[in-house]
Amino acid sequence: MLRILFTSFILCLLHGASAQAYFQQEVDYVINVTLNDDDHSLAGDITIDYHNNASEALTEIWMHLWPNAYSNPKTALAKQLFRNGDMLLFYQLEKVKGGIDSLSFTVGGTAADWSFHPEHVDVALIKLRQPLQPGASVRIATPFRVKIPSGRLSRLGHIGQSYQITQWYPKPAVYDRNGWHAMPYLTQGEFYSEFGSFDVSITLPQNYVIGATGDLDPNDPELAFLDSLDKATRAEIGNYTKARPNPDFPPSAARMKTVRFKQSNVHDFAWFADKRWMVLIDSVTLENGHTVTTRSMFTPANAHLWARGPEYLNDGVAHYSRHVGNYPYNHCTAVDGTISAGGGMEYPNITVIGNSGTALSLETVIVHEVGHNWFYGILGSNERENAWLDEGFNSYHETRYFVEKYGDSLRFGSGILPDNISELLGASKYSYATTDEIAALLSDRLQKAQPMQCHSDDFSSINYGTIVYKKTAAALRYLENYLGKELFDKAMKNYYAQWSFKHPAPDDVRQSFEASTGKDLGWFFGDLAQTTKRIDYKISAPKMKGSSPSVKLRNKGEITAPVVVSGLRNDSVVFSVWMDGLSPGKSQRIQLPSDASADKLVIDPDRTMLEYDRNDNTVRTSGILKTVEPLQFKFFTRIEQPEYTQIFWTPLVAWNAQNHAMLGLHLHNTPFPMRSWEFALTPMYSIATGTVTGFARSSWYKRSTEVHLKTRSFRYSDTDQGSFFTSDYLRSEFTVRQHFNREVNSGLKSTLDIGVAHLAIFPIEAANDALVSLDNEQVFMPRLAYSIERKTPLFQHGIDLTLRNFINSNEESMGLGELTYNGSYRYNEDKKSVRWRMYGAYTATSPESNFALYPLSGFGLTGSTDIFADALFLSRGGNAWGNPLAQRPLEERQISGDQGGLYIPTRANEWLISASLEYELPIAIPLSVYGGAMLFDTPGSLTDYDYAAGISSHIIRNVLSWHVPLVTRSLLKGEYKPLMLFTFTFNMERLDPKKLIRTIG
Repeated sequence: MLRILFTSFILCLLHGASAQAYFQQEVDYVINVTLNDDDHSLAGDITIDYHNNASEALTEIWMHLWPNAYSNPKTALAKQLFRNGDMLLFYQLEKVKGGIDSLSFTVGGTAADWSFHPEHVDVALIKLRQPLQPGASVRIATPFRVKIPSGRLSRLGHIGQSYQITQWYPKPAVYDRNGWHAMPYLTQGEFYSEFGSFDVSITLPQNYVIGATGDLDPNDPELAFLDSLDKATRAEIGNYTKARPNPDFPPSAARMKTVRFKQSNVHDFAWFADKRWMVLIDSVTLENGHTVTTRSMFTPANAHLWARGPEYLNDGVAHYSRHVGNYPYNHCTAVDGTISAGGGMEYPNITVIGNSGTALSLETVIVHEVGHNWFYGILGSNERENAWLDEGFNSYHETRYFVEKYGDSLRFGSGILPDNISELLGASKYSYATTDEIAALLSDRLQKAQPMQCHSDDFSSINYGTIVYKKTAAALRYLENYLGKELFDKAMKNYYAQWSFKHPAPDDVRQSFEASTGKDLGWFFGDLAQTTKRIDYKISAPKMKGSSPSVKLRNKGEITAPVVVSGLRNDSVVFSVWMDGLSPGKSQRIQLPSDASADKLVIDPDRTMLEYDRNDNTVRTSGILKTVEPLQFKFFTRIEQPEYTQIFWTPLVAWNAQNHAMLGLHLHNTPFPMRSWEFALTPMYSIATGTVTGFARSSWYKRSTEVHLKTRSFRYSDTDQGSFFTSDYLRSEFTVRQHFNREVNSGLKSTLDIGVAHLAIFPIEAANDALVSLDNEQVFMPRLAYSIERKTPLFQHGIDLTLRNFINSNEESMGLGELTYNGSYRYNEDKKSVRWRMYGAYTATSPESNFALYPLSGFGLTGSTDIFADALFLSRGGNAWGNPLAQRPLEERQISGDQGGLYIPTRANEWLISASLEYELPIAIPLSVYGGAMLFDTPGSLTDYDYAAGISSHIIRNVLSWHVPLVTRSLLKGEYKPLMLFTFTFNMERLDPKKLIRTIG
């Protein structure tokens, strides 16, 4: 206790010193603006009173001109949108672009010396003729005109005559204890602005409904207009029971109106306007007696959901006021908008909500965006650098809102998963709050985690959701359970009281929480927030001394984090004990409360900790094999339930030309989220041949390292006259893969694979016993592969180098070296590309070896030439070379599509060099034209060449495509017709859902 008191005293002193150094500027705005809804533009003027509260004089002021973010393909916004797959702005479509112009800044009434940022056209610098002294103010003014961009791009925009006017006026950047924060606009990564006051007058056609930051004058006729709409809406809302098409925009009124809004203690101003909106007005009275007016504005299309909008607004304002601090403003408004930047977006007093499919999803977005009035609006942290203080803290309270309002009627995935899918996955076992914890675990299990404390633009789009929102929310729930709800709420309210209308940084939040709780929370604000270190405890060795159990705890993780151990009886908690935690790698036996009724001792049974691996979190107090979980055998897959050994099954039907129809069972241990160690066993029975075939694999993932063991067995060839024998094969492969440069969003990535494969061939019958030995054959295949890839917004290119050796049972060997360079360029907004490829390969055998050379060809491997079973084929019969291709059935036309890459059956002897180019046509259907040439050697060491041009279609890129050569040497000689050379690629291994999830994650 003495140590805690001393720590609290030191923290108070440190905070006092910090508070003395802390300052923030004040910015007051007067804006007059007119909407022209014919050409979708704004024209106005702005006066800014900038108050310097810093201890030093300023010689310049940086300004945000964020509408210019929409002006050209070189802005930071355009590049970020492109990186996330949206190329509308990058390709400069005039119909979507926007910008701000007609600027003529004056400072103190005198023309200002100003210029654009050298890299960012949406940032400008104003040079002050006289330094702005501490405590002094300066008036900055300018006219401006805004071309409103398409609402498909980001937050500022219009869809038809529905307007979302946000980040629309010249705004001084923040100057704080860390200097200037002049930043370009981004759609992922939000804002940081100075607090002050706004006096905004908006002129627009009279029949527009407008919602905005700020209060109307009590005598403003706009209030009567809104009341009339509320009355009309209440009379009609009962008729809106389902979604319906929106009406066309009515003609704009000839008469104009000017609506004036005022607000103090805010750092932004946004407004929204639509002529179709219905309106519902309500109010909520807070515990301090303050009454807040709530307004819902929505289109008829969504009226069936928005009928409960007032309830969601009222409940949201009351919830945050109760748990964080009272809402200080007079109104809170939500509008139904056509927003591109996600489900909703927040501004002081007002939020815009995108389309919602269900009542629960609408309530979720409204409550979340209402909560941003606290976490962003009042607690004005730097969202661009510390998004977790905004989105994460808000998401915690959003989850708590639903848990407190709906209790157990909402479970994991409610509002996201259909009821039948939820039941199938076993989601109903877990509480609604567990959604945050499991989502947070997803990125970590994918080995692609990032710290909660990251610059917004550094996050991948997936991690921005799973980490910034969900992991922070889950971490705060962890902290709440460790501290206890009463102490946690005290800390949250003290933080709000201390930092309202200010700019708290992470250190400020930590100091506030530690001063309130008297605890060292370095594990939370340090390791958990600022690193990707994992929390992972193990429980073992239970002992009973009378009715008092003890267990051994071991910290397998990397953080000295608090841990809770509970005693359970029939899966109900009978006691819980929190510990401050063990150092990583340390073990300790702990004594637990006396309770003879506990039949299990479990680490964190309610999933409030961010445990990485829960499979060693349970022991039984009696019986044998106390740490072995009972078996759970379920269909398909389930949410991870670590108290069980989970095995999942799925029936399987398959076919190939040699094994024919096969019935099988896919067994695996992959739950959601995926584990670090996974296995799958897929035995199949061939009805025609009476043999067992199938797959098996085991994979282990840790950070940037993967280890894979795979095996498969199928029939190897058929009994066509050209075939030598029919056999079964068993192919096994062990691979260690190391990823380099794996930073999320890094344009450069590389991978090293080291592995060895073994192929065993079991002949069944020979076409000619005199020519073919029926002895078993074995081949060992060591492999070394290195790949490096670089991606930019336009280009993607990479090099792959593979070295292989093949050693058969006669100790004969063959070597293979392959070097491939691939590249692509996206040439339009529909993601159509030009792709190119260069390839070189060389095979070699020792002079005394009779070992067959590895097949090299213009279309890569086929089922009959894949002699080392590298790939999966629908058929392994027929002859791959020459004329027989023209008479072969469809299944024998499957090719691997690599090597020469020209989709023609040209065969090399020892070496091959090729180059090809493919152009995706700018049409709706996936169709490409391609061409290329190759050099190769023939028997007798003669050099030959071939060329090809044709059409292809990548139905699913890298999975399924077809190809028809139209020009080749053989076609020009009249030996074939084009359709005779029709081939297709079908990469079945890429259809593995687990592999797909790991790839996109």
